[in-house]
Amino acid sequence: MSAKKAPVKKTGHDTETVTTSRLAEIFGINRKTIAQWRKEGKSVPDKVGGKEPLAEWRRWFEANPDAGHFDGKPSKSREELLAVKVAVEIDLLEIKRDKERGKLVPRAEVEELLVRIAMAMQSYLRRYEREIPALCLGLTLSQSTPLVKARTRELQDVLANTSSDFWNEHPEKD
Repeated sequence: MSAKKAPVKKTGHDTETVTTSRLAEIFGINRKTIAQWRKEGKSVPDKVGGKEPLAEWRRWFEANPDAGHFDGKPSKSREELLAVKVAVEIDLLEIKRDKERGKLVPRAEVEELLVRIAMAMQSYLRRYEREIPALCLGLTLSQSTPLVKARTRELQDVLANTSSDFWNEHPEKD
């Protein structure tokens, strides 16, 4: 047996009114969304005698397709929304499985790696600021370029080793 739908009340020409719940059902949105739009100050139609003016809402949705609906129809069918939901649920289950198998590195450990890399860069850059001018003093550009390149390679090696050390501490598990 299907549930009874709230009636549409006709109060005059082009002034059908419905409850907020019925309006939400007609347009395929949650009634809380309507309340939220009002709270946010969106220029949605005002209630008339405690009811929602259906024709005004139709015009509002036509004028506001970015609200996710047009002409009272949801932007996606129920089947499309269910397919998206199932896909997200599958992704979440795969993430949970990978976490349980130890395949995922905890966020705190990744953040630790980034901090270690940043600290190594900062330390080496400060050192280079002190050393390079003294090393290059009195040298021509062609003579100083290999020195600067060597220092740059040294920094790249330190960063690569920092990353390698981290990943060696966290080998991928099958």
